[in-house]
Amino acid sequence: MTAPALATYVNGANQVSADNLNTFMQTCNIASDLRAFGGTLGVEVYMRGFSAINDGGQGVFYWNSGSTTADDGGVTTVVPSGSTAGAWNRITPLAVLTYSLQVPITGFSITIATGVNQLILNPAGTLATGTVTMPLIALDGQTVKISTEQTITALTVSANSGQTLVGAATTLVQYTSVVYTYKLATFTWYRV
Repeated sequence: MTAPALATYVNGANQVSADNLNTFMQTCNIASDLRAFGGTLGVEVYMRGFSAINDGGQGVFYWNSGSTTADDGGVTTVVPSGSTAGAWNRITPLAVLTYSLQVPITGFSITIATGVNQLILNPAGTLATGTVTMPLIALDGQTVKISTEQTITALTVSANSGQTLVGAATTLVQYTSVVYTYKLATFTWYRV
């Protein structure tokens, strides 16, 4: 067996050698697609998002036959369904967006997108109520800051599915913020 070599292949010209068959990057849309695909040495897959294309979870994964890391939804690892050995490990770091600027109206409900570390609320005036839900997928040590340009009298800050939130803010006064840090081992957002 010879080492794979870089080569250009065009339909009808050049044959792909057996040594190069698993050297082409493959693609899938979301993590559930990747879970349905068992890998082999040398295979890389570009995943277009966690649960929707371009939702912040896109990146390149390689097959690691010796991996025993648990599936974390694609933050670092995706394990094929039914697999007892091996996993898809992320090569590219998870992109982190710097902020999300939202202009909510009374009775708003916002779920912070994956990768966002600052939610800026910019309503036209004081709001009576509003709900903010933390990101579904979070990195260990990720910090999320929620700030407002106007007072939100009754604010509900809650964890996402399978998570816990300690120290939920119940109001935000104009030009203030609240900050949370995520601990992956306990699936908990802590107010800091």
